Amino acid sequence: MALDGVDEVLRLWLGTQLGRNVGGRGDVVRLDVGDRSWTVGLHPHVVEVHDRPMDAEAVVHAEPAVVYRWLWGRGSESDVHVGGDRGAADELRECLARAMA
Repeated sequence: MALDGVDEVLRLWLGTQLGRNVGGRGDVVRLDVGDRSWTVGLHPHVVEVHDRPMDAEAVVHAEPAVVYRWLWGRGSESDVHVGGDRGAADELRECLARAMA
């Protein structure tokens, strides 16, 4: 169920709620969750969400329920492992916070 929740947060909330006001730097963040991967591109005017692994500036990894809570801004930063550019992962959470407001 948490995997479906991650997909919904990324595709429905992040992928549609910001419109053209994404404000991203062009960073790519990959989420490796359970046996699935999502790659999120945060561009100035569009969010790209793919369900296949790609090269990324940051990789977020944790158990499905932990990542689901993290995407909603619950829990602490130390609940997930972030490899690579921590700023890219922070940008993802900032965009999500605006999308869910």
